[in-house]
Amino acid sequence: MGCEPLLPSLRTAIKRQDMGVRSDFAVRAVRASTAAMIEAPIQFYVTENDDGTAALS
Repeated sequence: MGCEPLLPSLRTAIKRQDMGVRSDFAVRAVRASTAAMIEAPIQFYVTENDDGTAALS
């Protein structure tokens, strides 16, 4: 099954939080350090609920 069922939820969460591509941030980060931009962390956590469903945060 994998994470495929969670992808629509992830996309919705990104839109709701206005987490789209920040080109202004990307340009500043790349100018400061190309390596830093490549290593910039974005974390999503998938946890299992008591009822066996998954939560994305």
